[in-house]
Amino acid sequence: MIKTNFAVLIAERGLKIADVYESTGISKTTLMALAENTGKGVQFDTVDKLCNFLDIELKDFFVYVPYIWDMKFKQNTESEDSDYIIIKLKTNQSEKDYFLSTCFLYPQNYNFPLDDDSFALWITIDLEGSEAYSTEDFFQFLDDLPVSMKTTFFNQILDTLKSNILIKNKSITTYKETFDNTKVGLEKITLNEKSKVYISFFNDPSINKDKKFESSKIITV
Repeated sequence: MIKTNFAVLIAERGLKIADVYESTGISKTTLMALAENTGKGVQFDTVDKLCNFLDIELKDFFVYVPYIWDMKFKQNTESEDSDYIIIKLKTNQSEKDYFLSTCFLYPQNYNFPLDDDSFALWITIDLEGSEAYSTEDFFQFLDDLPVSMKTTFFNQILDTLKSNILIKNKSITTYKETFDNTKVGLEKITLNEKSKVYISFFNDPSINKDKKFESSKIITV
């Protein structure tokens, strides 16, 4: 998979999209797509201008890793308070589907990581264990990704959540958790345009102990 390193390059220089636009004349829409790696392609002339402006070689502008991935949402028909995001990960030697479980929690649960009552929803995302794949291989894949691709990967997870759950379904079923990890009843939470959602990734301390990946995100629906 090939992505641009544009977001990292301008961050290292303390630049914003507006600064690059004013200096190069490249449209803000194009620059934003390059920064977020959401575009389908880029013109040679655009890359030429940016390499000159940033004083870099072509090899510094693009990042390549030997992985290709796709994401899709899958509803959990056996539980009201969780769903799945399936990561189809391809290399030149294998192709596997990894299941990320998304669990919807009441933010006032005893173990919510923030002392903040302004959140409407707490979503935890963890890798499901399976005999079909190695969890170590999945986290090695994440660890191998350059910063710009890690950002793209986690942003795609957020986009999948938004389009399939947060925006599509304004009413979310959550559960409250007690000190002995038992459910004390499902509860419906209704989201609006200003609802704050706290998302935590891979909560197992043994996985995230070195802070190699994203640990949490805060988004507004």
